[in-house]
Amino acid sequence: MEKLIEELMIKSINDDLMKLFIELEGTYGNECGFTKEELYATYKVSGIAKIRGYKREFIVVSPRELNLEEKCNARIWGGNVPRVVFNERTDSWEYGSQCSRNKKSGEKYCGIHLRSLPHGDINEEPPHRHFESHKKIDLKICHS
Repeated sequence: MEKLIEELMIKSINDDLMKLFIELEGTYGNECGFTKEELYATYKVSGIAKIRGYKREFIVVSPRELNLEEKCNARIWGGNVPRVVFNERTDSWEYGSQCSRNKKSGEKYCGIHLRSLPHGDINEEPPHRHFESHKKIDLKICHS
């Protein structure tokens, strides 16, 4: 069964490569002097190497602690890379961090986030899917 799956993967990859080479030949072939057949002969996939013994290491982080009474309820990226963590206890993803600024009197947000809330409220789903590309299981909250 494994051999069949590998053969199907190789065929699928090579079919996609041929489609790419047809496009490349049509756009650049005459100018650069190559054909789809030459490209295919040079770059076709003939096998798939398997990496054995790879063990993913997890970094365990603590659950997001919210301070909804005093702190701004805005979600922030928290630096260059957003905090996107899978919480096994709640069986859900945690996106970003809570803003550390204090709320404006009588408001849910600080002065900055009253004007703009680009990543949404920490209690709700993000208003965009930007966090999806950062989902991975290298960071997770484990049962304790």
